[in-house]
Amino acid sequence: MSKMTNGQNLASKQLREIETASEGLLSIDYEKKPDKERASALFGISIKCGSYPHKAGGLKFRERESFEIIVGSNFPFQKPDVKTTHKRFAGFPHVQWKRCLCLYIAPDIEWTPSDGMYGFIDRLKLWLERAALNELDPEGAPLHPPVAYTRIGETSTIVVKKDTPKFNNEHWCGLAHLNKVNPKRFDLIGWQSSDKIIADSEYVGAVILTNKVMPYEFPEKISDLFLLLNENGITTDEILLQLQIAAFNNSKGEPLLFIIGTPMRGIVGEELNQHLTVWYIYPDAADAFRLTIEKYSKDEREKELGEKVEQILLDEWVDKCGVNWCRVLEARPEVINRRDLKSPMSAFQDLNLEVWGCGALGANVALSLARADVKSLKLIDNGIVTPGLLVRQPFFDSDIGRGKVNALKDQINAINPELKVEMEYSNIIHSILEENRINSTADVIIDCTASNSVRYKMEQSRKNMTGPLPIIFSMMLDSEAKNAVLAEIPADFNGGATDIYRKSKLAIKKDFRYKSLEEAFYSGKTDENLFQPEPGCSSPTFIASSADVKVISNSLLNIAANNLKRPDTKTGKSYFIKQPYFALNNDESLNTITKFTFEEDFIQIDPFNEYQVRYSQGALRDLRGYMNKNEREGREESETGGIMWGEIDDTLKIIWVSKITGPPADSKASPDQFICGTEGIVELNEKLKKSSGGSLSYIGIWHTHPKSKATPSQKDYEAVHNLLNEGELSTKKVFISIIGSLDVETSIGSYVFEKDNFYEMVINYE
Repeated sequence: MSKMTNGQNLASKQLREIETASEGLLSIDYEKKPDKERASALFGISIKCGSYPHKAGGLKFRERESFEIIVGSNFPFQKPDVKTTHKRFAGFPHVQWKRCLCLYIAPDIEWTPSDGMYGFIDRLKLWLERAALNELDPEGAPLHPPVAYTRIGETSTIVVKKDTPKFNNEHWCGLAHLNKVNPKRFDLIGWQSSDKIIADSEYVGAVILTNKVMPYEFPEKISDLFLLLNENGITTDEILLQLQIAAFNNSKGEPLLFIIGTPMRGIVGEELNQHLTVWYIYPDAADAFRLTIEKYSKDEREKELGEKVEQILLDEWVDKCGVNWCRVLEARPEVINRRDLKSPMSAFQDLNLEVWGCGALGANVALSLARADVKSLKLIDNGIVTPGLLVRQPFFDSDIGRGKVNALKDQINAINPELKVEMEYSNIIHSILEENRINSTADVIIDCTASNSVRYKMEQSRKNMTGPLPIIFSMMLDSEAKNAVLAEIPADFNGGATDIYRKSKLAIKKDFRYKSLEEAFYSGKTDENLFQPEPGCSSPTFIASSADVKVISNSLLNIAANNLKRPDTKTGKSYFIKQPYFALNNDESLNTITKFTFEEDFIQIDPFNEYQVRYSQGALRDLRGYMNKNEREGREESETGGIMWGEIDDTLKIIWVSKITGPPADSKASPDQFICGTEGIVELNEKLKKSSGGSLSYIGIWHTHPKSKATPSQKDYEAVHNLLNEGELSTKKVFISIIGSLDVETSIGSYVFEKDNFYEMVINYE
């Protein structure tokens, strides 16, 4: 006889204290020490139960009920178990193996070691009280499903992926379409009613679903199972017929699965789904069922053989053999609540996604999306897996030399074989963007290329596109993956990722609080900090570990998903986040996210050269302010004007008007002309260029036409000619905005003049 552990001695001590305090309600009848090391100690107890209130359907207790408590060697870190000394409770919910009481739904969460035997006995008494009132499965709680005991070492696993068919009769007979993943695992992927004898798939199982409730413990002998089904209105002939049809459709030497359903799955008080139990029938018995089909033959000898084999099965096999129950794992939508149901990532469910770039960011993003129940996933990249990438990209040594999209697709299909995954091994600039395929079937595009060229080309492509566009998220890391940024471009937003990043740059550089973000992304030194893993032979990249990239890429993805739950079609956004450890090491706030939102620009098209002119809402507010000031000062009859500041991109043919100032001090204004002065412009131009990192500089002049349309006058043409050819700020291009007012309606005209073809443009426009 082995000694009890300290934990078991503690259990004994606590039980005796409970016995003393209970004043006869609980008695210890015996104590059995472990018979070997690490074995359990047994404590026989009895509890006075005769006074428990009782309701119909509840357990009826005797005056005292006896129980045996099993205390493992690791108590109190391992919860005890309890069983009855009889089988009178067999078949009742939450009673397993006819005697074991199921006190805890989730022991790891519900069992508290510090409660010890005090908490365990309280839980046992609560179970008994609820059992007497028939409240172990109360309204609104999950129903305790039946139990079918599996045999250790012989169990096959059935993964049920398809919802069960609905039926109005007492039972439904048919076939289950099965995918044999390996000899020990089958996936149930479809159902077929018995009106079709020939199955639609290569491997099938026999099925009987009933509308009647089964016992809470399924029989362990075949004869008892047949008897149970008979009692529920299913004849032995029906059972045999389903087994024969299934066996007929399978190959010789294959096992046979018999799926039995009963409406005992779901929430008490609501419509219940079928609880499925699966019986594994060994190949020799399955082959015998195939032979019994011969009883339907017209040939007397074959008919006699079939009848004889069937009789042997009924007399010998059914009567004497046990049922080998399978382990059933549920993946049916009708019974499974997804574990990510209320998480941000659930926003991606049933959406078509494209991931551009399958490197450090994109590969991790794609793998997370593969688990998020997306409708389809398209991977676009033209890179291959190289040895050095394995440090931080989620590929394997066996993937080296393969295209990233191919290797990633294999991983995704291993996670979710049913997910539709497309691959495109191509350069995004030369394929997707050059061919204007942004408005494809994708609901969401996630750009993980971190490529300036991709964002630049996307801006150009998106500018010229019409029709519905996907939501676009663009992700980027700094040179050490300590900071990351996510740009969100809604479907109806009139700018792209380049536009959002430019607006973010202006917001960050304007506020000293964002100095660290400026240094990370907008210092102009980013390229200098990039790391070259193979000097002279590889492209520069950022420095980061697998942990760094996983944390930050999935943080960005969660932000994107969260925004999908609350769509805002007119507001662009950017989010700058810090690695938590980096923020902690630098004594920064644990709130590591900085968010910027941007109103949509007011867009005009220049009629001369078709530049797209984007007026920020801030610039328009500046403009209205100066016009209102002109009116307040009693000069509403006179033209007024000033300077426009922003950025001109001749390749994109985009002009960003981000800031507007009023007339310089040496300007001249009259009812029929505004002559913009130049005093202080050069100095202010240098100041703004420096403070904005080059994103704010002099771009043109604005002025008003108080009593005429927003079109150039002869004097405007003359002024533009002078600007193109004379003065300190003379240039090859002049951009002017005219604010016209006619019949109370105010409008803006935007015009870009070029020195080389100035006269031709004017003549054609006139």
